[in-house]
Amino acid sequence: MKYCLFIITILVFSLISCSHKNVKTNIGSQNHSQHLTDSLSIDDYTFPKDWLGYWSGELKIYDSNGLKQKVSMSLDLAKTDNLGIYTWAIMYGSDSTAQRREYELKEIDPSKGHYLIDEKNGILLDAYHIHNELISVFEVMGNSLITSYAIKNQELIFSVKMFPSKEIRVSGDTIILNQEIPKVNSYQMKISQVARLQKKCLVE
Repeated sequence: MKYCLFIITILVFSLISCSHKNVKTNIGSQNHSQHLTDSLSIDDYTFPKDWLGYWSGELKIYDSNGLKQKVSMSLDLAKTDNLGIYTWAIMYGSDSTAQRREYELKEIDPSKGHYLIDEKNGILLDAYHIHNELISVFEVMGNSLITSYAIKNQELIFSVKMFPSKEIRVSGDTIILNQEIPKVNSYQMKISQVARLQKKCLVE
């Protein structure tokens, strides 16, 4: 269980043990937009066009006892030569030691906000863009995760909520005063992760 939590906590999307090569982060390798438009409101952003860039900051990991760990985190989001496919590279650790995970963000049905994060190892995560937030919900190794990315106040806020997929309480499922009460499952929240990432100005 400790190994499972370590994988989920540190790698987030790399939840199944895979081999990755350590590579240095090459910020200047992608042609990104250099500045985030200050005047954009949440409703004005176009995804993913207005999200493109290299974002970097610190990921904080919490459980019920408080802050457990801090780790550097970066997200590199860039266009590729293929229409509807974007580089979605995630790094944890310092720039000199980070493992760069070369994922891809793919358009499935943008009119419905439907995208796909392809981890390039057989794992495909469906994600949905709603009100300037990209949200993905999935289950792995007996744990459910809700992940989200959202731009707020010129920062990209990344969050993960993790909980065992097995409910801890079932209530409702009864009739009171001739009113049918639906069954409700409750779950135990185990891990909360939050990162505030700032967009870096790149030198071409």
